[in-house]
Amino acid sequence: MRDIATVTLSGNLTRDVELKQLPSGAEVARLRVASTARRRNGEEWVDKTNYYTVEVYGAQARACDQYLTRGFRVVVEAELDWREWTDQHGALEAGERTVANVPDEVLAARTRRLVGYPNAVPAVVLGAAF
Repeated sequence: MRDIATVTLSGNLTRDVELKQLPSGAEVARLRVASTARRRNGEEWVDKTNYYTVEVYGAQARACDQYLTRGFRVVVEAELDWREWTDQHGALEAGERTVANVPDEVLAARTRRLVGYPNAVPAVVLGAAF
């Protein structure tokens, strides 16, 4: 059995999708998702918002760029990936990234909502295939 680290995030896009082309020619879309949790702090409730960057690769990256916009509600199932890199000043950096794979049927459902159901709640599920 293969070990994997997955995460499910729900929230709203804080900005439009950022589509870039890698030196290899592959495309990557970066989505910024804000997720707010409500917790009790003594007698009062406190909202805490966390921000996540999600990467989507390949043809799905272009589709995300075409159909998703700022404020759009998303649910993301993705794989966590640890990476290390050297920044512009030569310092070693490390962190995790969230990588999602978007099934074509999800984007097709989004297109149908845009065309035939303008009053539907704007939400899409981005799922990872493992």
